[in-house]
Amino acid sequence: MSVDPSCDCGWPVMSPDAANRVRAVQNRLGRLRELRQITRDAPDRLRRDAAIIDYTRALDSLIEDLGALDEMGVLAACIRRLEPCKGQSPQD
Repeated sequence: MSVDPSCDCGWPVMSPDAANRVRAVQNRLGRLRELRQITRDAPDRLRRDAAIIDYTRALDSLIEDLGALDEMGVLAACIRRLEPCKGQSPQD
């Protein structure tokens, strides 16, 4: 992650790969929600079992994406962004 020299905010800018990973995480979360609902409401065992298998695969991919984002420093940057600066209250 780097700082955009054309912006004076000082916040790091995500690489295109990091941004794509974040989008993939969002998409996988949506898919996991769908599969969880299918698993709960499946009319038959075959459909439920297939949804469980898909859920497991999507969850594995999500974990890989989160690991890659952590290695890229995206998660650490998010934590730094969310924490208040020393000496300042969260309302500042």
